[in-house]
Amino acid sequence: MGSAGIVNHSVCMSEQTNFGDRLICDYIDFFVSMKERSGVIERSTVRDYHAVARLIVRYIGTCTVSDVEVMAVSDWMASMVKDGYAPKTCSKAFRLLSQALKFAVGQGAIDKNPCDFCKPPKQMRSRFIALDRAERSRMLYLARQDDSPLGFAIEIALTTGMRRGEVCALKWSDFSSRGTLTVRRALGNAEGGFYIKEPKSLSGIRTIPLASDTNEALGRLKGAFLEANRSEGGASADGYIVGAGESGDQPYNPDRLGRDFAQFCRDNGFECTFRDLRHTFATFMVGAGVDVRTVASLLGHANVAMTLNIYAEADPEAKRRAAGAIERAFDDAAWQRKALTALASEAGLKVDGAGPCLRAGFSVS
Repeated sequence: MGSAGIVNHSVCMSEQTNFGDRLICDYIDFFVSMKERSGVIERSTVRDYHAVARLIVRYIGTCTVSDVEVMAVSDWMASMVKDGYAPKTCSKAFRLLSQALKFAVGQGAIDKNPCDFCKPPKQMRSRFIALDRAERSRMLYLARQDDSPLGFAIEIALTTGMRRGEVCALKWSDFSSRGTLTVRRALGNAEGGFYIKEPKSLSGIRTIPLASDTNEALGRLKGAFLEANRSEGGASADGYIVGAGESGDQPYNPDRLGRDFAQFCRDNGFECTFRDLRHTFATFMVGAGVDVRTVASLLGHANVAMTLNIYAEADPEAKRRAAGAIERAFDDAAWQRKALTALASEAGLKVDGAGPCLRAGFSVS
């Protein structure tokens, strides 16, 4: 057993005294702290857990673990909906409580997990926003007029489909003058600030080809960065591409990028989030006829099914192309004529010269 496992085991043994008698407010705090110490969840996830835990405590924090029954969970969910919380928020709180109570069952503190016998409010599948061609072109034009980190961040996201944290973590060593950017890391947000994190899976590490204009713009930016670095006697030539400091030694905080982009949209009449730039890229790739496996690779999706689930409806021309394919597949006059002749012969009918259509082709002999 590794050291982390030993620590977790000792925590459980020393703190599990009568989990069933503990108030939910104390137990949820213990559970989240235990998950944080285990290191099995991202620091950004820990921040989300703490926010969700406060919702649990607000509604059922004064109950003991053993007092939380199926009706109590169902009533809690109904109360959150009544108070105006979105189904997605309710589901996050429900899942955290379910995990915590599952752990309590495993420790023998309670016999069953009440969350196994009820469900959170149903979530409607959220529709992503993809800019149309005119809006995409207008945004790209405005971004290219802005030499600030925000302008470059928008251009990179719009032309590569990278996530916000991936754009912020790009360094000059990830840029190739041959026209590619390689995603090797991302920035995450946690309590106390942002941090560098590895991609969630091997598919997250990927090299993306650049549009020629973007490649040239980044080449000029890198040249300016290296010149400034030399004139200031800097030792590092590997700053952040969309760096926040004068020398590019500090990354652009993802939260600040989100706020700056929201202001950019308000100023210029766009209605989208930074994440929608990724959706826009993927939609145009699918619409341009790029095969789904390649699109999945560019986006860093772990499997093609994920890409299909999100972007199957992304191409407005797809169904029209499919209709054309169906028409061509069944538009075989010679085959239909032969089939109709055989059918007519069996039925004692004759086929006239009206063509292969069944309705026009049969007449009584």
